[in-house]
Amino acid sequence: MCMEQIFITENELKIAKQLKDMYDVSYREVGRLQEERFRLKNRIEQILSDLDKYALSNKEFSDAIIKKYGLGEINTDTGEFIKKGNV
Repeated sequence: MCMEQIFITENELKIAKQLKDMYDVSYREVGRLQEERFRLKNRIEQILSDLDKYALSNKEFSDAIIKKYGLGEINTDTGEFIKKGNV
């Protein structure tokens, strides 16, 4: 038994191709965005970890400065230590 070949119109073929192309583009974009989201999530986790390390280092440094000079602030532009209570 021989099957009859049926062809859609040129306009229908054009629409079918456009829809397939739009689907393919969107699908690839979702994949690209998922990958970017994964990289950003990992980068954010790394930065948060770094911030924790910086906070610990800052605490240790502050404790050492307080022990050496007392309470106060450091002018990071000039290096001057300004004792708390002095104006």
